[in-house]
Amino acid sequence: MALFNFIVGLVLLNVAFVFGDKQGCPHNCECPMSDTCTAEVEKISDTCGCGCEVCAQEDGDICDGLRPCNPNQNLSCEYPDLQGKPGVCRDISKDRETITKPVICNKDPTEWTPCSRSCGFGQSLRIKYDKETCTSRAEKRLCMIRPCKGDYSTANYTLMKITKNCNRVLRWSEPLRLNHRGCHTKHPLRPKFCGLCSDGRKCFPSDTETRSVPFKCPLSSKIVKRQFMWVVKCQCKNLLSAKNGKAEKGHKKKKERERKEEKFNTIEEEM
Repeated sequence: MALFNFIVGLVLLNVAFVFGDKQGCPHNCECPMSDTCTAEVEKISDTCGCGCEVCAQEDGDICDGLRPCNPNQNLSCEYPDLQGKPGVCRDISKDRETITKPVICNKDPTEWTPCSRSCGFGQSLRIKYDKETCTSRAEKRLCMIRPCKGDYSTANYTLMKITKNCNRVLRWSEPLRLNHRGCHTKHPLRPKFCGLCSDGRKCFPSDTETRSVPFKCPLSSKIVKRQFMWVVKCQCKNLLSAKNGKAEKGHKKKKERERKEEKFNTIEEEM
């Protein structure tokens, strides 16, 4: 008899240990004496294995093993870090959607900066934003407004359609390979260039495109694609007008100062 009592006690101790070791469960199974559910709330089994029929807890309710969350609403009992404290029913699928939902960035890229050189290869930059993280990064492209004097000496130029904005837009008569830092374009090209203005104004691109151009380097067998500014239209910048505008603005400021001084002197004479 003593042996039987010892075995029963050992079994009960193990059961209590199992229940007590599970988060949100009591050491001893004791079903709620009175657990009347409302019409909207259904009864479900506890999650401790005690065999109790209890009311299902709703979103935001306090929960534990004897107060389980409603599984039909995809609720889970989220426990705090403190041991022995009850949890709160949460819809974990909504939390996951909130975390994984991508950020939509509505920022457009900035305008390309002017080419860094008036002849030969230069660089043009702009700021571009990642659509998901909205982080900014600099994007660059190669540009060539016109070849420098002495470059591509074998090239012949064809005058494109004359416009009222710019009197000369040129392109190579025959396709040639562009050379950049020892590398050359994989295929011969016929890019457009901005020529010179007959009245002394400088001619620069007014409309460009960005094209991906493959380059091949002699020390490597790989083909490297680089962004390249493709000139579409050019226009003459009126530098004289800009200088005249600044001079006229300075003249107006001088006249304004003279009027203020004259008004001040008149007031002093009257006093």
